[in-house]
Amino acid sequence: MSDPSTTTTAPAALKTSGITLPRDVAASIIAGARNASTVAALSGQEPMLFRDNSYIVFTDSGEAQVLGEGATHTATATAPASKTATRFKVQTTTRVSRDSLYADEDSALDLVKNIQSVQSAAVGRAIDYIVYHGVDPSTGTPLVGFTGLTASSGGATVVTAGTKGAGDDFDSLTAAVIDDYDINGVAMARSYANSLRVLRTTGGAKVYPEIPLTLQPGTVDGIKAATSNTVNGKAITPATKVEAIIGDFNMIRYGILRDVTTEVIEYGSPDGGPDLKSVGEVAIRTATQIAVAILDPKAFAVLKSK
Repeated sequence: MSDPSTTTTAPAALKTSGITLPRDVAASIIAGARNASTVAALSGQEPMLFRDNSYIVFTDSGEAQVLGEGATHTATATAPASKTATRFKVQTTTRVSRDSLYADEDSALDLVKNIQSVQSAAVGRAIDYIVYHGVDPSTGTPLVGFTGLTASSGGATVVTAGTKGAGDDFDSLTAAVIDDYDINGVAMARSYANSLRVLRTTGGAKVYPEIPLTLQPGTVDGIKAATSNTVNGKAITPATKVEAIIGDFNMIRYGILRDVTTEVIEYGSPDGGPDLKSVGEVAIRTATQIAVAILDPKAFAVLKSK
């Protein structure tokens, strides 16, 4: 019989069963999500970390009335946009070796941090897939009760790519929204970003020298820009044909509920793979709720290939 004092036990960090993670973990997940989302990279709005399950409403600012002496107060000419955010429960399931349960505490905590990093990136990509395409990124299937910006009924202005090249298409995009809205961001598919990158002047200089080929923000013609395969929806079949989305990204609001739960699953097939016990693995599942709202779809134009 083994000595109980020397028996190896799983670190507390991995002994979980549907527990609610501390609020700093929830904050770290949304901070990590910002590094994987073009919406987060381009939006000037800080993500909201909600404290509870209250009814969530995002409201844009209205216009002020300038009053002369004795003037009558009137309603503002333009009512502020107000939208109830749509909530989505998102989860990520990561398989690791069963031996991870018995690692020393430092190794176990490193494992948890790495998993949280992967899960944060998944949440970030989910925000883009929901806002742009209204689909589940894991399956590519449309979501119920939410229409993405790039859908035919999404409300954004659709611009069809022409025959004169990426530069002319970019001019057409800006022209579609510039009269009525500020333009403070452009999200690009990688292929379209590369088409702009290779453009040269007659002297051989790059037309758009600051264009980003990654999610790290750069600029296109002075407009803040980010590039990702979430823009064209790589996981979606058939192809969306989306090449770029431009407009006022302050019109997109997003947040995460503070309650983030995690659990270690030791048996069965929680992700459709082989039985965990038979392959010596465990699954770590994290779930939370995100909320998104598009205040005014008309503030955006979407470039689609023919």
